[in-house]
Amino acid sequence: MNNNQLINKCYWILQRNKIILKSFDEEFVINVIAKRIFEALNSILIDFDICLEIGSRNNLLKKLIKNKYTKINYLQSDISYKLLNHLNSKCSKICFDHDYWSLKNNSLDLIISNFYLHWSNNFELILQNILKSLKNNGFFICSLPGPNTMNELKKSMMFA
Repeated sequence: MNNNQLINKCYWILQRNKIILKSFDEEFVINVIAKRIFEALNSILIDFDICLEIGSRNNLLKKLIKNKYTKINYLQSDISYKLLNHLNSKCSKICFDHDYWSLKNNSLDLIISNFYLHWSNNFELILQNILKSLKNNGFFICSLPGPNTMNELKKSMMFA
């Protein structure tokens, strides 16, 4: 691991590989937020042709978006080849470290990410790369943990 990097990417890949061991129901929080991301898209009156999902965990976002935008070219991406391979979805997959962005400028209509981008070693750079990759009328939506996320989860678990 580079001394200038907070996130150990080798360890992060191992953690992403473990996601395939979880059932869909164990991903409750991730799935609820995925549905909220999709609901936010309902207020946007743009037809999307090409969508990139950064940090694909399961196929929920893909299913929701492809049902609404039937002609969309959906791309799933993650740092874990094993996780992408496990998704068994009939769409294009890109395995790469998102800190080393290599996608073309002005090529994507929609970029979405659900609880993944905060694992970047250079958050500002990844946002710049997302902006460069979006077409002029492109749209970016993501979910990130807030400063009180862990406290809120802890309280909700105590009251459940």
